[in-house]
Amino acid sequence: FPPFHLEMKSSAVTAAHCQAAPAAAASIKPSRPVETAYLQGQSGTPFPVIRGIGWSEDQGRRPDMEDGMVAISNLAGVANAWLLGIYDGHGGRQTVEMLLQKIHGNVLQHLRSRAIERWQRYRQRAMSRLQDIRRRLDELHFQQQLACRDVRVLMPPTQRLVELLRLGRICEWVLQCEEPSQEGRTETEKSSASKAPTPPSFLTICTEEDVHRALDEAFVQTDVEILRDRVYQSGATACVCLVRPVLRLDLLLEMRPEEISDADWVWFSVERQKPNVIPASTPSQHAIVQADITVAHLGDSRAVLAYTDGHAERLTHPSDHKAGCEREVRRVESLGGWVFGERVNGMLAIGRAFGDWSLKLPPGKANPPYSPTSGAFDRLLNIFGTSPSHAAEQAAAERKEYVVSNAPDVRSVSLTPERPAQAPGGIRRNSPSSRASESQTAMSGQETGAGRVPGLLVLGCDGLFDVCSDQVVAHLALEFLRQLVAVHPDMSPCEAAKATARMLIEEAIGVRGSTDNVSVMV
Repeated sequence: FPPFHLEMKSSAVTAAHCQAAPAAAASIKPSRPVETAYLQGQSGTPFPVIRGIGWSEDQGRRPDMEDGMVAISNLAGVANAWLLGIYDGHGGRQTVEMLLQKIHGNVLQHLRSRAIERWQRYRQRAMSRLQDIRRRLDELHFQQQLACRDVRVLMPPTQRLVELLRLGRICEWVLQCEEPSQEGRTETEKSSASKAPTPPSFLTICTEEDVHRALDEAFVQTDVEILRDRVYQSGATACVCLVRPVLRLDLLLEMRPEEISDADWVWFSVERQKPNVIPASTPSQHAIVQADITVAHLGDSRAVLAYTDGHAERLTHPSDHKAGCEREVRRVESLGGWVFGERVNGMLAIGRAFGDWSLKLPPGKANPPYSPTSGAFDRLLNIFGTSPSHAAEQAAAERKEYVVSNAPDVRSVSLTPERPAQAPGGIRRNSPSSRASESQTAMSGQETGAGRVPGLLVLGCDGLFDVCSDQVVAHLALEFLRQLVAVHPDMSPCEAAKATARMLIEEAIGVRGSTDNVSVMV
Protein backbone atom coordinates (compact mmCIF):
# COMPACT_ATOMS: atom_id res chain seq x y z
CA PHE A 1 0.00 0.00 0.00
CA PRO A 2 1.61 3.30 -1.06
CA PRO A 3 2.49 5.47 1.91
CA PHE A 4 1.38 8.99 2.71
CA HIS A 5 3.86 11.47 4.03
CA LEU A 6 4.43 15.21 3.89
CA GLU A 7 8.18 15.12 4.46
CA MET A 8 10.65 16.74 2.10
CA LYS A 9 14.31 15.73 2.15
CA SER A 10 16.58 18.55 3.21
CA SER A 11 18.59 18.18 -0.01
CA ALA A 12 15.51 19.25 -1.96
CA VAL A 13 15.30 22.55 -0.14
CA THR A 14 17.34 25.52 -1.30
CA ALA A 15 17.88 28.14 1.38
CA ALA A 16 17.27 31.69 0.21
CA HIS A 17 18.56 34.10 2.82
CA CYS A 18 16.28 37.04 3.24
CA GLN A 19 18.92 39.53 4.36
CA ALA A 20 22.64 40.07 3.99
CA ALA A 21 23.56 38.93 7.51
CA PRO A 22 24.43 35.20 7.62
CA ALA A 23 22.01 32.94 9.44
CA ALA A 24 22.15 29.22 10.14
CA ALA A 25 20.20 26.82 12.27
CA ALA A 26 23.36 25.36 13.76
CA SER A 27 24.62 28.62 15.25
CA ILE A 28 22.01 31.06 16.44
CA LYS A 29 23.32 34.58 16.65
CA PRO A 30 21.81 37.35 18.79
CA SER A 31 18.82 39.01 17.15
CA ARG A 32 19.31 37.03 13.95
CA PRO A 33 16.67 34.53 12.88
CA VAL A 34 17.68 30.99 12.19
CA GLU A 35 17.90 29.77 8.61
CA THR A 36 14.89 30.54 6.47
CA ALA A 37 13.93 29.10 3.13
CA TYR A 38 11.57 30.15 0.35
CA LEU A 39 9.81 26.89 -0.40
CA GLN A 40 8.13 26.07 -3.69
CA GLY A 41 5.61 23.32 -3.07
CA GLN A 42 5.18 20.40 -5.43
CA SER A 43 2.70 20.91 -8.25
CA GLY A 44 -0.77 20.03 -7.12
CA THR A 45 -0.15 20.34 -3.39
CA PRO A 46 -2.04 22.98 -1.39
CA PHE A 47 1.19 24.40 0.04
CA PRO A 48 3.25 26.46 0.72
CA VAL A 49 1.37 28.73 3.04
CA ILE A 50 4.37 30.94 3.80
CA ARG A 51 5.73 32.13 0.45
CA GLY A 52 8.38 34.44 1.81
CA ILE A 53 9.69 35.74 5.11
CA GLY A 54 11.66 38.79 6.13
CA TRP A 55 12.58 40.62 9.30
CA SER A 56 14.17 43.78 10.58
CA GLU A 57 15.22 45.25 13.91
CA ASP A 58 16.36 48.52 15.44
CA GLN A 59 17.88 49.25 18.82
CA GLY A 60 16.05 52.57 19.02
CA ARG A 61 17.14 54.83 21.87
CA ARG A 62 17.83 51.99 24.27
CA PRO A 63 21.46 51.45 25.39
CA ASP A 64 21.33 47.74 24.46
CA MET A 65 19.57 45.52 21.95
CA GLU A 66 17.71 42.89 23.98
CA ASP A 67 15.38 41.45 21.32
CA GLY A 68 15.84 38.16 19.50
CA MET A 69 14.11 36.36 16.64
CA VAL A 70 14.06 32.85 15.22
CA ALA A 71 12.62 31.45 11.99
CA ILE A 72 13.07 27.75 11.26
CA SER A 73 11.85 26.39 7.94
CA ASN A 74 11.28 22.77 7.00
CA LEU A 75 10.69 22.09 10.68
CA ALA A 76 11.37 18.46 11.65
CA GLY A 77 11.89 17.65 7.97
CA VAL A 78 8.31 18.58 7.06
CA ALA A 79 7.95 20.77 3.99
CA ASN A 80 6.12 24.03 4.64
CA ALA A 81 6.30 23.66 8.40
CA TRP A 82 7.74 26.65 10.23
CA LEU A 83 8.53 27.72 13.74
CA LEU A 84 8.69 31.50 14.16
CA GLY A 85 9.56 33.30 17.36
CA ILE A 86 10.12 36.82 18.59
CA TYR A 87 11.57 37.45 22.05
CA ASP A 88 11.74 40.79 23.86
CA GLY A 89 14.21 40.75 26.72
CA HIS A 90 14.46 43.00 29.77
CA GLY A 91 17.20 43.24 32.36
CA GLY A 92 19.75 41.81 29.94
CA ARG A 93 19.96 39.34 27.05
CA GLN A 94 20.56 36.17 29.07
CA THR A 95 16.96 34.94 28.96
CA VAL A 96 16.60 35.78 25.27
CA GLU A 97 19.76 33.80 24.50
CA MET A 98 18.35 30.83 26.38
CA LEU A 99 15.11 31.04 24.39
CA LEU A 100 17.00 31.15 21.10
CA GLN A 101 18.88 28.00 22.09
CA LYS A 102 16.21 25.90 23.76
CA ILE A 103 12.58 26.62 23.06
CA HIS A 104 12.26 25.15 19.55
CA GLY A 105 13.87 21.89 20.66
CA ASN A 106 11.55 21.63 23.64
CA VAL A 107 8.52 22.28 21.44
CA LEU A 108 9.50 19.43 19.10
CA GLN A 109 10.21 17.11 22.02
CA HIS A 110 6.73 17.55 23.47
CA LEU A 111 5.06 17.36 20.06
CA ARG A 112 6.74 13.99 19.49
CA SER A 113 5.44 12.66 22.80
CA ARG A 114 1.92 13.85 22.06
CA ALA A 115 2.02 12.44 18.54
CA ILE A 116 2.97 8.95 19.74
CA GLU A 117 0.04 8.92 22.16
CA ARG A 118 -2.31 10.23 19.47
CA TRP A 119 -1.15 7.66 16.93
CA GLN A 120 -2.03 4.79 19.26
CA ARG A 121 -5.55 6.18 19.57
CA TYR A 122 -5.77 6.41 15.78
CA ARG A 123 -4.69 2.78 15.48
CA GLN A 124 -7.37 1.67 17.92
CA ARG A 125 -10.00 3.59 15.96
CA ALA A 126 -8.68 2.24 12.65
CA MET A 127 -8.99 -1.33 13.95
CA SER A 128 -12.59 -0.72 14.93
CA ARG A 129 -13.44 0.87 11.58
CA LEU A 130 -11.68 -1.90 9.65
CA GLN A 131 -13.72 -4.59 11.39
CA ASP A 132 -16.91 -2.73 10.46
CA ILE A 133 -15.74 -2.29 6.85
CA ARG A 134 -14.99 -5.99 6.49
CA ARG A 135 -18.44 -6.83 7.79
CA ARG A 136 -20.02 -4.47 5.26
CA LEU A 137 -17.90 -5.90 2.46
CA ASP A 138 -19.12 -9.38 3.35
CA GLU A 139 -22.69 -8.08 3.15
CA LEU A 140 -22.01 -6.57 -0.28
CA HIS A 141 -20.46 -9.83 -1.47
CA PHE A 142 -23.50 -11.77 -0.29
CA GLN A 143 -25.80 -9.29 -2.03
CA GLN A 144 -23.79 -9.68 -5.24
CA GLN A 145 -24.13 -13.45 -5.10
CA LEU A 146 -27.88 -13.14 -4.63
CA ALA A 147 -28.13 -10.72 -7.55
CA CYS A 148 -26.27 -13.17 -9.77
CA ARG A 149 -28.74 -15.94 -8.92
CA ASP A 150 -31.95 -13.92 -8.78
CA VAL A 151 -32.73 -11.16 -11.30
CA ARG A 152 -35.22 -9.66 -8.84
CA VAL A 153 -32.34 -8.71 -6.50
CA LEU A 154 -30.53 -5.52 -7.46
CA MET A 155 -26.77 -5.59 -7.85
CA PRO A 156 -25.16 -3.27 -5.26
CA PRO A 157 -23.64 -0.15 -6.85
CA THR A 158 -19.95 -0.39 -7.65
CA GLN A 159 -19.37 3.01 -6.08
CA ARG A 160 -20.25 1.63 -2.65
CA LEU A 161 -17.61 -1.06 -3.03
CA VAL A 162 -15.00 1.48 -4.13
CA GLU A 163 -15.77 3.74 -1.18
CA LEU A 164 -15.50 0.91 1.33
CA LEU A 165 -12.25 -0.35 -0.19
CA ARG A 166 -10.73 3.13 -0.05
CA LEU A 167 -11.51 3.60 3.61
CA GLY A 168 -10.38 0.05 4.35
CA ARG A 169 -7.00 0.62 2.69
CA ILE A 170 -6.49 3.79 4.70
CA CYS A 171 -7.30 1.98 7.95
CA GLU A 172 -4.88 -0.81 7.01
CA TRP A 173 -2.15 1.76 6.40
CA VAL A 174 -2.69 3.28 9.85
CA LEU A 175 -2.42 -0.17 11.43
CA GLN A 176 0.72 -1.07 9.48
CA CYS A 177 2.54 2.03 10.73
CA GLU A 178 3.39 1.37 14.37
CA GLU A 179 4.20 5.00 15.16
CA PRO A 180 4.67 8.33 13.35
CA SER A 181 8.03 9.05 11.79
CA GLN A 182 10.61 10.82 13.91
CA GLU A 183 13.23 13.32 12.84
CA GLY A 184 16.80 12.14 12.53
CA ARG A 185 16.47 8.43 11.66
CA THR A 186 19.77 6.92 10.55
CA GLU A 187 20.22 5.56 7.04
CA THR A 188 20.38 2.02 8.49
CA GLU A 189 17.07 2.50 10.24
CA LYS A 190 15.54 3.93 7.06
CA SER A 191 16.88 1.02 5.03
CA SER A 192 15.57 -1.59 7.45
CA ALA A 193 12.18 0.04 7.43
CA SER A 194 12.06 0.56 3.66
CA LYS A 195 9.67 -2.34 3.08
CA ALA A 196 7.20 -1.05 5.63
CA PRO A 197 4.68 1.69 4.83
CA THR A 198 6.05 5.16 5.39
CA PRO A 199 4.27 6.77 8.34
CA PRO A 200 3.39 10.46 8.44
CA SER A 201 5.55 12.89 10.35
CA PHE A 202 4.74 13.35 14.02
CA LEU A 203 4.32 17.06 13.29
CA THR A 204 1.39 16.55 10.91
CA ILE A 205 -0.80 14.23 12.98
CA CYS A 206 -1.06 16.16 16.25
CA THR A 207 -4.50 17.56 16.93
CA GLU A 208 -5.10 21.12 18.05
CA GLU A 209 -5.36 19.87 21.63
CA ASP A 210 -2.03 18.05 21.31
CA VAL A 211 -0.27 21.14 19.97
CA HIS A 212 -1.71 23.37 22.69
CA ARG A 213 -0.58 21.04 25.45
CA ALA A 214 2.85 20.55 23.87
CA LEU A 215 3.46 24.30 23.61
CA ASP A 216 2.30 24.85 27.18
CA GLU A 217 4.62 22.12 28.47
CA ALA A 218 7.52 23.36 26.34
CA PHE A 219 7.18 26.89 27.69
CA VAL A 220 7.19 25.68 31.29
CA GLN A 221 10.13 23.34 30.66
CA THR A 222 12.14 26.12 29.02
CA ASP A 223 11.50 28.47 31.93
CA VAL A 224 12.64 25.82 34.40
CA GLU A 225 15.80 25.30 32.35
CA ILE A 226 16.46 29.03 32.53
CA LEU A 227 16.44 28.74 36.34
CA ARG A 228 18.51 25.56 36.23
CA ASP A 229 21.17 27.37 34.20
CA ARG A 230 21.25 30.11 36.84
CA VAL A 231 19.87 32.93 34.73
CA TYR A 232 18.24 34.93 37.51
CA GLN A 233 18.14 38.63 36.77
CA SER A 234 16.75 38.94 33.26
CA GLY A 235 13.43 38.04 31.69
CA ALA A 236 11.72 38.08 28.31
CA THR A 237 8.34 38.13 26.66
CA ALA A 238 7.89 35.65 23.83
CA CYS A 239 5.59 34.94 20.93
CA VAL A 240 6.04 31.59 19.17
CA CYS A 241 4.13 30.64 16.00
CA LEU A 242 3.95 27.08 14.69
CA VAL A 243 2.79 26.88 11.07
CA ARG A 244 2.30 23.32 9.81
CA PRO A 245 0.43 21.12 7.36
CA VAL A 246 -2.07 18.94 9.20
CA LEU A 247 -3.24 15.45 8.28
CA ARG A 248 -6.71 15.33 9.80
CA LEU A 249 -6.83 11.65 10.66
CA ASP A 250 -9.22 12.51 13.47
CA LEU A 251 -11.76 13.54 10.81
CA LEU A 252 -10.83 10.82 8.36
CA LEU A 253 -11.35 7.94 10.79
CA GLU A 254 -14.83 9.23 11.63
CA MET A 255 -15.97 9.78 8.03
CA ARG A 256 -18.52 7.66 6.27
CA PRO A 257 -17.02 5.89 3.23
CA GLU A 258 -18.97 8.09 0.82
CA GLU A 259 -17.53 11.24 2.40
CA ILE A 260 -13.96 10.54 1.28
CA SER A 261 -13.49 12.63 -1.84
CA ASP A 262 -11.24 12.02 -4.81
CA ALA A 263 -9.15 15.00 -3.69
CA ASP A 264 -8.67 13.37 -0.29
CA TRP A 265 -7.98 9.92 -1.67
CA VAL A 266 -5.24 11.14 -4.00
CA TRP A 267 -3.01 11.62 -0.94
CA PHE A 268 -3.16 7.86 -0.34
CA SER A 269 -3.10 6.65 -3.94
CA VAL A 270 -0.27 5.54 -6.18
CA GLU A 271 -0.35 8.89 -7.99
CA ARG A 272 0.64 10.59 -4.72
CA GLN A 273 4.21 9.50 -5.39
CA LYS A 274 4.14 11.15 -8.83
CA PRO A 275 3.69 14.88 -8.35
CA ASN A 276 3.34 15.53 -12.08
CA VAL A 277 0.26 13.26 -12.18
CA ILE A 278 -1.59 15.08 -9.41
CA PRO A 279 -3.99 17.66 -10.84
CA ALA A 280 -3.60 21.24 -9.73
CA SER A 281 -5.56 21.86 -6.56
CA THR A 282 -6.08 24.32 -3.80
CA PRO A 283 -6.31 23.80 -0.04
CA SER A 284 -10.08 24.03 -0.03
CA GLN A 285 -10.37 20.90 -2.18
CA HIS A 286 -8.95 18.81 0.65
CA ALA A 287 -10.72 18.10 3.90
CA ILE A 288 -8.03 15.94 5.46
CA VAL A 289 -4.96 17.99 4.49
CA GLN A 290 -5.04 21.47 5.93
CA ALA A 291 -2.75 24.21 7.17
CA ASP A 292 -2.87 25.58 10.71
CA ILE A 293 -1.09 28.27 12.67
CA THR A 294 -0.80 27.97 16.45
CA VAL A 295 0.44 30.89 18.54
CA ALA A 296 1.69 30.68 22.13
CA HIS A 297 2.88 33.74 24.00
CA LEU A 298 3.96 35.21 27.30
CA GLY A 299 3.73 38.97 27.65
CA ASP A 300 3.15 41.73 25.13
CA SER A 301 4.90 40.43 22.01
CA ARG A 302 2.17 39.94 19.41
CA ALA A 303 1.22 38.01 16.30
CA VAL A 304 -1.28 39.68 13.97
CA LEU A 305 -2.84 38.07 10.91
CA ALA A 306 -3.64 40.62 8.19
CA TYR A 307 -6.26 39.53 5.65
CA THR A 308 -6.27 40.73 2.07
CA ASP A 309 -9.37 42.86 2.72
CA GLY A 310 -7.45 44.86 5.35
CA HIS A 311 -8.96 43.17 8.40
CA ALA A 312 -6.52 42.51 11.26
CA GLU A 313 -6.88 39.59 13.66
CA ARG A 314 -4.74 39.46 16.78
CA LEU A 315 -3.69 35.87 17.45
CA THR A 316 -2.29 36.63 20.89
CA HIS A 317 -4.39 37.42 23.98
CA PRO A 318 -6.15 40.81 23.87
CA SER A 319 -4.72 41.82 27.25
CA ASP A 320 -1.06 41.45 26.18
CA HIS A 321 -0.69 40.06 29.72
CA LYS A 322 -0.27 43.64 30.95
CA ALA A 323 0.03 43.64 34.74
CA GLY A 324 -2.75 46.20 35.10
CA CYS A 325 -5.43 44.23 33.24
CA GLU A 326 -8.19 42.80 35.42
CA ARG A 327 -7.40 39.19 34.49
CA GLU A 328 -3.76 39.44 35.55
CA VAL A 329 -4.53 41.48 38.68
CA ARG A 330 -6.90 38.76 39.92
CA ARG A 331 -4.39 36.02 39.17
CA VAL A 332 -1.44 37.83 40.79
CA GLU A 333 -3.37 38.75 43.92
CA SER A 334 -4.75 35.22 44.30
CA LEU A 335 -1.14 33.99 44.51
CA GLY A 336 -0.11 36.49 47.16
CA GLY A 337 1.42 39.10 44.89
CA TRP A 338 0.23 42.62 44.29
CA VAL A 339 -0.01 45.10 41.44
CA PHE A 340 1.04 48.70 42.06
CA GLY A 341 1.34 51.34 39.36
CA GLU A 342 0.29 48.68 36.82
CA ARG A 343 3.38 46.63 37.69
CA VAL A 344 3.67 43.24 39.37
CA ASN A 345 5.02 43.85 42.87
CA GLY A 346 5.64 47.41 41.68
CA MET A 347 8.39 46.26 39.30
CA LEU A 348 7.29 44.38 36.16
CA ALA A 349 4.80 45.78 33.63
CA ILE A 350 3.65 42.33 32.46
CA GLY A 351 2.13 39.46 34.39
CA ARG A 352 3.65 36.62 32.34
CA ALA A 353 7.21 36.19 31.15
CA PHE A 354 10.15 33.85 30.85
CA GLY A 355 12.82 34.28 33.50
CA ASP A 356 12.30 36.97 36.16
CA TRP A 357 12.71 34.22 38.75
CA SER A 358 13.25 36.74 41.54
CA LEU A 359 9.64 37.81 40.94
CA LYS A 360 8.09 34.39 40.39
CA LEU A 361 7.08 33.94 44.05
CA PRO A 362 5.15 36.49 46.15
CA PRO A 363 7.21 39.10 48.05
CA GLY A 364 6.33 37.61 51.44
CA LYS A 365 8.48 34.59 50.56
CA ALA A 366 11.61 36.72 50.41
CA ASN A 367 13.25 38.45 53.32
CA PRO A 368 14.64 41.09 53.22
CA PRO A 369 12.74 42.99 50.47
CA TYR A 370 14.44 42.78 47.11
CA SER A 371 14.88 44.59 43.84
CA PRO A 372 15.07 42.76 40.50
CA THR A 373 18.73 43.63 39.92
CA SER A 374 20.61 42.87 43.13
CA GLY A 375 21.50 39.80 45.17
CA ALA A 376 19.60 37.43 42.87
CA PHE A 377 21.30 34.25 44.06
CA ASP A 378 20.80 35.08 47.75
CA ARG A 379 17.16 35.98 47.20
CA LEU A 380 16.45 32.77 45.34
CA LEU A 381 18.22 30.74 48.00
CA ASN A 382 16.00 32.42 50.58
CA ILE A 383 12.85 31.95 48.50
CA PHE A 384 13.32 28.26 47.74
CA GLY A 385 15.29 27.27 50.82
CA THR A 386 17.65 25.35 48.58
CA SER A 387 19.93 25.83 45.60
CA PRO A 388 18.37 27.18 42.39
CA SER A 389 19.30 23.98 40.55
CA HIS A 390 17.41 21.87 43.06
CA ALA A 391 14.60 24.40 43.02
CA ALA A 392 14.39 24.00 39.24
CA GLU A 393 13.88 20.25 39.65
CA GLN A 394 11.11 20.94 42.17
CA ALA A 395 9.50 23.45 39.83
CA ALA A 396 9.57 20.94 36.97
CA ALA A 397 8.02 18.20 39.10
CA GLU A 398 5.32 20.24 40.80
CA ARG A 399 4.19 22.56 37.96
CA LYS A 400 3.42 25.45 40.28
CA GLU A 401 1.60 28.62 39.35
CA TYR A 402 3.79 31.67 39.87
CA VAL A 403 3.08 35.34 40.44
CA VAL A 404 4.90 36.08 37.18
CA SER A 405 3.43 33.20 35.24
CA ASN A 406 5.18 30.95 32.74
CA ALA A 407 1.86 29.49 31.50
CA PRO A 408 1.24 30.78 27.96
CA ASP A 409 -1.99 31.64 26.23
CA VAL A 410 -2.29 29.40 23.17
CA ARG A 411 -4.57 29.77 20.16
CA SER A 412 -4.91 27.98 16.82
CA VAL A 413 -6.32 29.31 13.55
CA SER A 414 -6.93 27.33 10.38
CA LEU A 415 -5.36 28.89 7.30
CA THR A 416 -7.32 26.58 5.00
CA PRO A 417 -10.84 27.61 3.98
CA GLU A 418 -13.18 24.64 4.16
CA ARG A 419 -14.70 23.57 0.90
CA PRO A 420 -18.44 23.78 0.24
CA ALA A 421 -20.72 20.80 0.74
CA GLN A 422 -20.85 18.71 -2.43
CA ALA A 423 -22.57 15.69 -3.85
CA PRO A 424 -21.46 12.03 -3.56
CA GLY A 425 -18.83 10.37 -5.69
CA GLY A 426 -15.70 11.94 -4.50
CA ILE A 427 -17.76 14.52 -2.88
CA ARG A 428 -18.81 15.60 0.54
CA ARG A 429 -22.23 16.19 1.93
CA ASN A 430 -22.78 17.29 5.55
CA SER A 431 -19.35 16.09 6.58
CA PRO A 432 -17.80 17.30 9.84
CA SER A 433 -15.39 19.52 7.96
CA SER A 434 -17.94 21.13 5.64
CA ARG A 435 -20.92 21.97 7.81
CA ALA A 436 -19.40 25.04 9.44
CA SER A 437 -18.60 27.03 6.33
CA GLU A 438 -20.26 26.13 3.05
CA SER A 439 -19.65 29.48 1.41
CA GLN A 440 -15.86 29.53 1.73
CA THR A 441 -13.71 28.74 -1.29
CA ALA A 442 -10.10 28.30 -2.21
CA MET A 443 -7.30 30.47 -0.90
CA SER A 444 -6.58 32.07 -4.24
CA GLY A 445 -5.53 35.53 -3.15
CA GLN A 446 -8.99 37.02 -3.59
CA GLU A 447 -11.98 37.10 -1.31
CA THR A 448 -15.03 35.09 -2.27
CA GLY A 449 -18.26 35.04 -0.34
CA ALA A 450 -17.89 35.54 3.38
CA GLY A 451 -14.43 33.99 3.55
CA ARG A 452 -11.32 36.03 4.27
CA VAL A 453 -7.95 35.27 2.74
CA PRO A 454 -4.85 35.56 4.97
CA GLY A 455 -2.33 37.89 3.39
CA LEU A 456 0.37 38.62 5.96
CA LEU A 457 1.45 37.40 9.37
CA VAL A 458 3.22 40.08 11.41
CA LEU A 459 5.17 39.28 14.58
CA GLY A 460 6.37 42.22 16.62
CA CYS A 461 7.48 43.27 20.07
CA ASP A 462 5.91 46.04 22.14
CA GLY A 463 8.26 48.55 20.54
CA LEU A 464 5.98 48.31 17.50
CA PHE A 465 2.59 47.60 19.01
CA ASP A 466 2.78 50.18 21.80
CA VAL A 467 2.64 52.89 19.12
CA CYS A 468 0.75 51.10 16.31
CA SER A 469 -2.56 49.29 16.65
CA ASP A 470 -3.16 45.92 15.02
CA GLN A 471 -5.34 47.54 12.37
CA VAL A 472 -2.76 50.22 11.59
CA VAL A 473 -0.05 47.58 11.19
CA ALA A 474 -2.24 45.51 8.88
CA HIS A 475 -3.26 48.50 6.76
CA LEU A 476 0.27 49.88 6.45
CA ALA A 477 1.82 46.51 5.64
CA LEU A 478 -0.76 45.52 3.02
CA GLU A 479 -0.79 48.90 1.31
CA PHE A 480 3.00 49.12 1.29
CA LEU A 481 3.27 45.61 -0.12
CA ARG A 482 0.77 46.32 -2.89
CA GLN A 483 2.64 49.44 -3.95
CA LEU A 484 5.99 47.68 -3.68
CA VAL A 485 4.91 44.83 -5.93
CA ALA A 486 3.43 47.26 -8.44
CA VAL A 487 6.72 49.15 -8.72
CA HIS A 488 9.01 46.10 -8.44
CA PRO A 489 7.12 43.11 -9.89
CA ASP A 490 10.32 41.07 -10.05
CA MET A 491 10.97 41.32 -6.29
CA SER A 492 11.03 37.99 -4.46
CA PRO A 493 8.59 37.35 -1.60
CA CYS A 494 11.48 37.34 0.89
CA GLU A 495 12.73 40.71 -0.33
CA ALA A 496 9.24 42.15 -0.18
CA ALA A 497 8.69 40.80 3.33
CA LYS A 498 11.98 42.26 4.54
CA ALA A 499 11.17 45.67 3.07
CA THR A 500 7.74 45.59 4.71
CA ALA A 501 9.26 44.75 8.09
CA ARG A 502 11.71 47.63 7.75
CA MET A 503 8.89 50.01 6.80
CA LEU A 504 7.00 49.11 9.98
CA ILE A 505 10.09 49.83 12.08
CA GLU A 506 10.57 53.21 10.40
CA GLU A 507 6.91 53.98 11.07
CA ALA A 508 7.23 53.03 14.75
CA ILE A 509 10.48 54.91 15.45
CA GLY A 510 10.63 57.67 12.86
CA VAL A 511 6.96 58.62 12.66
CA ARG A 512 5.37 57.56 15.95
CA GLY A 513 8.30 58.10 18.27
CA SER A 514 8.90 54.64 19.74
CA THR A 515 12.01 54.69 21.93
CA ASP A 516 12.15 50.95 22.63
CA ASN A 517 13.96 48.17 20.80
CA VAL A 518 11.80 47.33 17.79
CA SER A 519 11.83 43.92 16.07
CA VAL A 520 9.42 42.86 13.34
CA MET A 521 9.00 39.67 11.31
CA VAL A 522 6.68 39.53 8.27
